[in-house]
Amino acid sequence: MNSSSGIKRFNWVRARSAWEQNKAWRERRQAAREQFEANMAIANTAFLNAQTNQIAGLAELAAKAAASRIVNAIQTKIDKRI
Repeated sequence: MNSSSGIKRFNWVRARSAWEQNKAWRERRQAAREQFEANMAIANTAFLNAQTNQIAGLAELAAKAAASRIVNAIQTKIDKRI
């Protein structure tokens, strides 16, 4: 122990080689990329579902408006005959 700095060194654990450090870095990057791709797939699905729901909602509103116009037109013809 160095009494002036108070630092004690134990060389029990071997330092990783450059190859091991590079391999660990590649594995971390691969895991991060896979997580990113999974998150993007989830977001893509969510946006696709939102767009599909919006289109379906617009189609439903258009169908209701058309049905309402048809009913009103029929009712107008009936009222004119009476």
